[in-house]
Amino acid sequence: MRMWLYRSALGLLFLCMPWSFCTAADLLVVVSNVPVENYRDVDIAADYYGVGTEIVHVNTASDIQHALYRMRDPNLAGVIIHADALPKFSEPRVRAALRRGAAAIPLLVTGVTAKTDAAILQSWSRGALRQCTAPEQVQPGSLLLGNTRSLLHELAGLKIPVTNPPACVFARADDSHSEIVTAYASGDSPAFVRIATGPQELFFATDLGKPDLANLNSAAEFFRSFSPLIASMVFVRYAAGESGWHAPAHYANLTIDDVWLTQPYGHLDFQSLLEEMEKHNFHATLAFIPWNFDRSEQDAIAIIREHPHRYSISIHGNNHDHTEFFRDTDDGRSTPLTDEELAARLKQAVARMEQFRMRTSISYDRFMIFPHERFPSATLRFMKRFNYVGMANENLVPIDRQQPADDAFFLHSPTTFFENFPGVRRYSAEEAAVPEYLVAIAAFLEHPLLFYAHHAYFARGANVFNATVDFINHIDPEVNWTGLGNMAQHLYKMRRRADHDFDLWTRTADFRLRNNSGREQTYYVSKDENFADPIRQVTANGQPITYSRQANRLTLVLKVPPGQEQHVRIEYGNDLNLTATDVSKPNLRINALRRISDFRDLVLSRSMLGDTVVALYYGKLDMSGSPLYRVLLACIVAAAGLLLAAGYAYWHVHRKRKTARSVPTSQ
Repeated sequence: MRMWLYRSALGLLFLCMPWSFCTAADLLVVVSNVPVENYRDVDIAADYYGVGTEIVHVNTASDIQHALYRMRDPNLAGVIIHADALPKFSEPRVRAALRRGAAAIPLLVTGVTAKTDAAILQSWSRGALRQCTAPEQVQPGSLLLGNTRSLLHELAGLKIPVTNPPACVFARADDSHSEIVTAYASGDSPAFVRIATGPQELFFATDLGKPDLANLNSAAEFFRSFSPLIASMVFVRYAAGESGWHAPAHYANLTIDDVWLTQPYGHLDFQSLLEEMEKHNFHATLAFIPWNFDRSEQDAIAIIREHPHRYSISIHGNNHDHTEFFRDTDDGRSTPLTDEELAARLKQAVARMEQFRMRTSISYDRFMIFPHERFPSATLRFMKRFNYVGMANENLVPIDRQQPADDAFFLHSPTTFFENFPGVRRYSAEEAAVPEYLVAIAAFLEHPLLFYAHHAYFARGANVFNATVDFINHIDPEVNWTGLGNMAQHLYKMRRRADHDFDLWTRTADFRLRNNSGREQTYYVSKDENFADPIRQVTANGQPITYSRQANRLTLVLKVPPGQEQHVRIEYGNDLNLTATDVSKPNLRINALRRISDFRDLVLSRSMLGDTVVALYYGKLDMSGSPLYRVLLACIVAAAGLLLAAGYAYWHVHRKRKTARSVPTSQ
């Protein structure tokens, strides 16, 4: 028996070694005859913030004593009691169990409905709440959020949609000092409140339905369906504090797809946009097609090169030839190219961008934006092998894979669901205004806020993105507008351990870690790793460091002196040879496609007629309800043909003249 206990103790000790991510804080969840799905929101929130949960079912006197005993655990960050379990407890005994000297850990009473006994509600709230009654408005509306930034962060003062009305709304005492965290339909219908009674903070939340995140089809649906999670996410984040997973900083970016360096590029005037970025404080990344590596022009080069804090460059495919990494079949499906073809295109993209860097002295990020938002899963495997740092797409599911039926898929950004490679969601700034609640919830979850557009977006002026920027800078004044490469180097989360060091969970193989404290900090780093490719080396500031393989994780320990930074790189073995990779452009079809795209963006954009032709071609101009539609379309097509012939001749001559002022083809 003693030997069994000894082995068990050793096993527990091993499980709680630094690299195993034992939780730094815990939650106690107390329920009574409540189905599991009724506290699924708590599980989701605890998992998101890396907080352990213990579920205690109280049905007997022994269960109650055990719950009170567990409430005294010094490692607890907070306690959640389902409203059905309140009658089983003495409210003063619970308060005493939650005391920690002169302080107390917070308590959330969740699942309150109109059936919750009013007398119990009054007692537990110290008279602040009189009762909870069914809301007058039963149709789904909105939740209005309070103004406490320390609790609600980027959500403060905003409103979000609700999928179901709350089970009830609180009636507060006239002299109540309770704080409304969320209110339904109007400001006087609280659904989630906070009450401070001395050192004790009490939270009461009504039932807003059950989260069903595994059956959503898009990120937009996820954000519209977020309301059932709001109370648990806010409470767990608040209770855990630094002991829960949190990002080192917050990041945002506007990416402009397809452009190459000629001033202006269609409707995009680099100088005018620069002036708006300086005024409103944001950053633009140019998603650069590597095929364009050898034809940048001096005026644009100078603007981009001299303002790296406002402009950056990332990789946008390789040739951008519609089916860049796959083939469309006759039955309407898409099949990936062979592994050999995929690897060759991704190698060529890097080799071309290296040529671009040498010709222009402008650095670039080995970060991929996929053309047309479509890619097979094998591209992610090869990008990891060739040490790309990440990718961004509106849709993160490869064409040959299914969306995971997992609550966490939309909850997390970045995600490494596919091929263990980091993908970050981005949102179109063009089609319609991105809802403020979507931006605010994403910011509250500490997602990178990535937006994208094309040159035509700026037809209304270089200031067209300013309203979105101003909103983001208002809800998150500390947000960092930066390039995608810098953002990727900070795609990790940290949490403070009981020993005051940190766990660090990185999604990328290339990250930067700065210790801004006044003492040396130790970071226990873990990265999810499938070890599909051999690891060539792991370095910190260029010096090799040791690492360990723990099942499907790579782990290492970093000691960072105060005020210093460590740049950690996990480099994978591969056969990428930049000097031996062909960067030439012999393919006539691709060359023709790129020239036609130039004509579309650089010539047709100079006139309203040209813009109309482009809008009709891409289905972005709806005139089907007009009786003059067919006649107008015929006239436009005929005029476009004439414009095409005359414009191309002019443009070709004009380009030849500008070539003399361009950067030489080699240095």
